[in-house]
Amino acid sequence: VSGEKCYAAARQHLPAFVAVSWMGGDGAVDHADVAPLAGRDVTYWPDADPSGQAAIRRMYERVG
Repeated sequence: VSGEKCYAAARQHLPAFVAVSWMGGDGAVDHADVAPLAGRDVTYWPDADPSGQAAIRRMYERVG
């Protein structure tokens, strides 16, 4: 998920999922270690603002 608020909401409302986010906000998406996501099914949940959506698109490009 993009952002701490989405992370907290996902943990509370989607207990069947393992929610993860990255440190540093939307601008730090290229610095996140995505290796633990390799080979896993990933559902992307961006913030509803342009920077959140751009960050999730970039994360998708990195993880797949």
